[in-house]
Amino acid sequence: MKRVIAILMALVMLFSMTACTGSDDDDGSMKLYEYTTGYDETKYNAPGTLPVFKEKQTIEVMLPDSQYVTDWDTNTQTLFYEQDLNADLVFDVLPSSEYKTKINLMAASGGEEYKDVILGSFSNAMLITLADSEVIVPITEYMYNTDVAYYSNEAKERLGWDYYPFITMPDGEIYAIPRLNEAISNVSDEKMWFYKPWFDKAGIELTDIKTPEDFKNALLTVVKSDPNGNGKNDEIGITSSASSHEWRNYIMNAFVYAGGPNFMYVEDGEVGFAYQTEEWKEGLTFIKELYDLGLIDPLAFSQDSAGFKSMQNYNETIVTAFAGLGAGGIADSDVRRVEYECVPPLNSKWNDGKPLSSETLPAPAPRFVVSLNCDDVETAFRFGDYMVSEKMSIHTRWGEKGVDWLLPDEDDKSMYESLGYEPYLIEVTPFSIVQNQHWYQTGPYIRQKAISAGVVWSGNPLDYNVKIAEGQLLYEGTGPEENIVILNYTEAENEITSEGLSNLNTYVNEMASKFITGTEDIATGWDAFQNQLKTMNVEEVLECAQAAYDRMLAVSGK
Repeated sequence: MKRVIAILMALVMLFSMTACTGSDDDDGSMKLYEYTTGYDETKYNAPGTLPVFKEKQTIEVMLPDSQYVTDWDTNTQTLFYEQDLNADLVFDVLPSSEYKTKINLMAASGGEEYKDVILGSFSNAMLITLADSEVIVPITEYMYNTDVAYYSNEAKERLGWDYYPFITMPDGEIYAIPRLNEAISNVSDEKMWFYKPWFDKAGIELTDIKTPEDFKNALLTVVKSDPNGNGKNDEIGITSSASSHEWRNYIMNAFVYAGGPNFMYVEDGEVGFAYQTEEWKEGLTFIKELYDLGLIDPLAFSQDSAGFKSMQNYNETIVTAFAGLGAGGIADSDVRRVEYECVPPLNSKWNDGKPLSSETLPAPAPRFVVSLNCDDVETAFRFGDYMVSEKMSIHTRWGEKGVDWLLPDEDDKSMYESLGYEPYLIEVTPFSIVQNQHWYQTGPYIRQKAISAGVVWSGNPLDYNVKIAEGQLLYEGTGPEENIVILNYTEAENEITSEGLSNLNTYVNEMASKFITGTEDIATGWDAFQNQLKTMNVEEVLECAQAAYDRMLAVSGK
């Protein structure tokens, strides 16, 4: 994490001074994009001045429908866009269930049906395919003009770091305006939660649990003491759904960093897979010990999420521990939502004996592209640029200021007051309802930590989000020194990694379950496990990941 922050801080200085990146010129040299200024004063108002356009512009927009938006033409957010831009937005709304398929089919036929701009949740792989097909156009020159990309550059100041390297594709071009949400609650999504009343009864302080042995002994003491007092041996230790591996990663981090994308870690600039290390074997051996002691629920390897949720909501408490973002699976009216509390990350041999936790750093994702059919790329771009302004980044989630959300009062407290965040807004209108106030986060937006972390606490004592905030205190600053934010692969690399990573992840998770439950013996089966990884082209996949990571550092000036 420290290295990532250092890189990002260096980027802020680097990009504010000079050139950055670009695409290959015809002679094979790298075309550099320099920060520039200047704009057509006859067509556009001064940067940051509304309306953006001096004369009304028409912009055709292709987007997927939303079950939560009743009418795109009359939506309040649409009306604000049209007023603030001085534009007429004309919508081509496609069924969301087949949106990406239709976009790809249109691309295959040359993109003739595309409108000026296309909004959607594009993967980087899809973005590169569209770019290679030349049905969308690069917007790099506009992104690096601080007058034209006024709000995109202003967003970097709000964030405190430069996100441009993470939206730069392998050819050096930027093709999409992203969505980027620095929701602090999502950074540590592999927290461990213990049912605190039982540990209080046993005289165990959760903050005293620091090592794997502490973890084992605390669980063993509680689970075997009939803490619910019903005279039955019905308490279970750790449980989960079969598709969730947060609990395993939490424990594994005490041996090797396992929480990165696809179990990837970075050490001294070298990308590796955790499951190829001896520390992974050591971690699995320890987790098997927990299983053999009866501290891991066998159903954690087979039940679905509904079964896991049902177990959490039994009338009589039986679940001692689980991992994840928080206790959101427990009913809103159930006091147990706030009786489960965070256990700090365990000390790790991988981290010189200091606590180590999984971190999912906020990564930008493509949401707005300009098509080859657009006659005025800069005008279309300025629409997307305004979408990531702070005003519209808030509107697309919370709606209209003074109607759907309010400014906080002097005595209000934010959800993340424990982390030092000031009150930012008071939610009025619920988010996941059918409405016509906002676009339900369709398209790009950029929100810094202070926004979601500054949502005012309602005062409801059963709001488990407060517990998530308190738990985050234990996890702040415990991520790895080096981390992967995002890897932008070339189309050739995507052909290798998309299926390769999926197959590897499936196999690794299957074998982890077999090793832990004893279906396979880890001592005698480890070498066969490693050999099978090689037959699945693990080294080739790793080479692609390393190449993508190296490119990211190169764009960053590192």
